[in-house]
Amino acid sequence: MNRRIVLLALPLLLLAGCDPVPAPTPSEDTASSSMPTETVAPPAADLDPDVLLVVSARTTAGNGAVLDLTLTVHKATAWSDDSAADRPALMTATCEGYLDASVYEANLWSFVKADVTAASAGTAAWPADNRIRLFPLHSDNISLASGGFVVEDPEVDAATPHCARDRSIVSAGDGSLIAGIPGDTDEVAAAGNFTRWANQLWGFTGSGFSDCSYIVTPAGAELGGGADWWSEHISESDCYVGSA
Repeated sequence: MNRRIVLLALPLLLLAGCDPVPAPTPSEDTASSSMPTETVAPPAADLDPDVLLVVSARTTAGNGAVLDLTLTVHKATAWSDDSAADRPALMTATCEGYLDASVYEANLWSFVKADVTAASAGTAAWPADNRIRLFPLHSDNISLASGGFVVEDPEVDAATPHCARDRSIVSAGDGSLIAGIPGDTDEVAAAGNFTRWANQLWGFTGSGFSDCSYIVTPAGAELGGGADWWSEHISESDCYVGSA
């Protein structure tokens, strides 16, 4: 499998001065390895300044269908940020009866948006039974909402709140994944200060992956991305990076 990994990092003195995220011990995983430490010149890609991480891969189904996948992670915003009010609004609509503004305010939630695209690179249609799961997954510390072609995994109990269901894609298309994270705003009582996105894994898992690559931008590095406790998971079935 051909793979290309790019890490864009700020100078070491600046990273050492930030140190905003505690360093959990990554779980053992035979498909994972340590992040590379070398840096390279930035690519020519014109990324928005709030982009933290880009993960991309090609995946091929058994019928020959090919999708080029990209997941672009944007900087977290506070629950009360009027410029990104669509993020908590979508979470509330997704998890009606479980989550609302009073919960976000009491627990100082931030919201991270990841744009997800899957572009068809061939003539064969992607088989609907070939599910590509997205990271991050739901956990006690993260709730999920989604839009566009991103769908909820169906293999859960019907009583499970929609914000507690993992997300996946089953076709070409465009969409978004919203991650709600408690205790992560820039208020004094919040410990995260918009860095808890770096405590998650981001990317894809499924089958038939090749050409997996990722970019941690300078903005991402400043907020904990690409830390020495991050790991990469790259194989025929995995293309994701970050921290468990």
